[in-house]
Amino acid sequence: MNIRELRRMLLEEHKKVCWGCLLCFPEEFFAFLEDGMRVLDVGCNVQLLKKGILQRKPRCEVYGIDIVDYSILYPDRHDKMPDILASGEDLPFRDGSFDFVCFIEALEHMNSEKAIKEAYRVLRDGGRLFIQSVHKDDPAFKADPTHVYALDEQILSDLLSLFRKKEVRRIRGTLLAKAIK
Repeated sequence: MNIRELRRMLLEEHKKVCWGCLLCFPEEFFAFLEDGMRVLDVGCNVQLLKKGILQRKPRCEVYGIDIVDYSILYPDRHDKMPDILASGEDLPFRDGSFDFVCFIEALEHMNSEKAIKEAYRVLRDGGRLFIQSVHKDDPAFKADPTHVYALDEQILSDLLSLFRKKEVRRIRGTLLAKAIK
């Protein structure tokens, strides 16, 4: 599937299910994120996670990136636009630019191997990666045609092999991973 087709499909799925931010494990997320970190939210959708981070960790500097500008669906769109319109597979940042990178229900929508390598590249030494993704066996994975990369615990653990420390768990139909570069 080409990028234009994927963008169209993601926009259609957003209209149907009103994606935004489905952070299933906020306690773990916010415990892993320190105030003052420079954060990259890959697959930011309408920037709801950015708002949540800045409410709880106001000294963070947060950037949202997505391949789709979902804000076109909203009349009050100014705060819903991605900061950068680009792919998680080819991040437009210098090496070591971020302290924290997250993929919240986004990694399954892209070439996960490329995206993880890019996240590793833009993280500084000691930087943290947080992933929440649908498991390949969950009905939600199969029901969404924009899910292009199937993940399970082993696949995700293998993708994180570059990281010096990693934890991957399945909690019901969701994969949760934390890694440190």
